[in-house]
Amino acid sequence: MNWILMKRREALELVMIAAAPIAAQQPHLHTTGDSAPATALRFLSPEEFRLVDRLTEIIIPADAHSPGAHEAKVAAYIDELLADSGANEQGGWRAGLETVESETRKLHGKPFLNYSSVQQDQIMKKMAEGEESPKTGLHRFFIRIKSQTLSGYYTSSAGLLQGPPL
Repeated sequence: MNWILMKRREALELVMIAAAPIAAQQPHLHTTGDSAPATALRFLSPEEFRLVDRLTEIIIPADAHSPGAHEAKVAAYIDELLADSGANEQGGWRAGLETVESETRKLHGKPFLNYSSVQQDQIMKKMAEGEESPKTGLHRFFIRIKSQTLSGYYTSSAGLLQGPPL
């Protein structure tokens, strides 16, 4: 199990090194206690924002020792980042979010956010199964959202000051 932790630590260090200069130039938006942004969204629709907020919180959940992605305002960071990105990156995110929704609707005919937390966690585990060798759009999107979640979290004040150490 130590090799898993070390691998995660190395990945986080690389993400931090690569993302720090870019993230330092990107202002984080402030959100309210729910998943609605306090300031206007620049790229994501309100529904997409809520989905991104939930997905990122599953990737980095809050615990007794540190805030999660929701409190670190990672979804707002991603919205801001995407607003300043090119059409290919924006299209990749939209396609990824649509894939999440279409795949979860196939299960029981309802969107991701309408599943219980336990069911959402199970869906995310299936998405993560392809991380080492992605074969589907869902696997590729998981890699994308995980990378931006880590970047947004560890460049936010909540993640830097209160988050788990790298």
